[in-house]
Amino acid sequence: MPNNFTNFSKWTQLSSSIASVGFFSTSLSAFIFIVLSVYYVRTSYESYKRYMIVFSLLGFGLASVEFAVNPIFHHYNCGIVMFSLVHPLGASINVTFDLLLIHAGFYSATISFLTVQFFYRYIAILHPGLVPKLFGAWRIIIWICYAAFFGVEWAVGMAYFGKMDSFATEYMREEVQVYYGKDIEQIAKCAVVAYADNKLRWRNIMCILNMTFIMIIQYAAIIFFGWRMNVEMRKVVFNLSPVLWKLHTQFFRVLLLQILVPTLTLFMPVFILMYTPLLDLKIRFPSGVLLNAFSFFPAMDAIIVMFILSDYKNFIKRVIGNAAITWLGAVRISENLAATRTTRVVFAAV
Repeated sequence: MPNNFTNFSKWTQLSSSIASVGFFSTSLSAFIFIVLSVYYVRTSYESYKRYMIVFSLLGFGLASVEFAVNPIFHHYNCGIVMFSLVHPLGASINVTFDLLLIHAGFYSATISFLTVQFFYRYIAILHPGLVPKLFGAWRIIIWICYAAFFGVEWAVGMAYFGKMDSFATEYMREEVQVYYGKDIEQIAKCAVVAYADNKLRWRNIMCILNMTFIMIIQYAAIIFFGWRMNVEMRKVVFNLSPVLWKLHTQFFRVLLLQILVPTLTLFMPVFILMYTPLLDLKIRFPSGVLLNAFSFFPAMDAIIVMFILSDYKNFIKRVIGNAAITWLGAVRISENLAATRTTRVVFAAV
């Protein structure tokens, strides 16, 4: 028992460390991106910039809640339990459980708003005249509500379908006690146990299906809009001005990376872990580390935008260049002062 507890404690500590690094990197990159967007960088796509800012804020929210509650995922045979061993600011078990749901909701809202960004660029290329009608001014509230709807659906689905009943509690009791040193009754948790007596537990299966439904909608839309943008950009290449073509190309590169990165950090890990209980593999492992990539995605997304879009990239280059010139100037002044002092000392000695 001690060895098991020690081994799993190391995984828990690793998970916490990764979440901390993800939080601070996301905080820094999101702060820089938002400050640049609001105060310094002026673009020809100010409307779309608001959507990028909202996405950064959602990512920051996801990383912040993960840092605060440090959700732990543990797989055991046909079950998976999500729980937290911490109580942020002395929060009760119920409040900590609510934070776990908020974390899940932020995850769903983040991937849903990523879909909105793809839809925006899709419309901007195929039907640019519709952009003000669909995305201008106050209409951003509609799309925030779209993302919030799926965030709430995910969280409510977890709370209802993943609620611990007596069977799930007993199924996971020894696992949590032996490998994490906690009484399962004393922690915030929810779980999916796929089978009981070789029969599907449909209440828990509905939790998996609800998550699958949301992820398929968002990921299918992202792939469709990305594919259509690629096709249409090849068609209209000769009809666009060089400046507009360059801008759309940059956005398309951003969106391609915004497909690849979330596929590896947001979609694939969740799909794998969601369906592992259905396979009933007769194994146990702390799977939370696989999901800690969540906290890095917002940071990577902000970096992708700032280093591909020329408006941001050129501004950053100017800032770095001016800082380098200032530093070199200060170094030369210091060297000249040092040389002057040396000369005075020599003359004084003579």
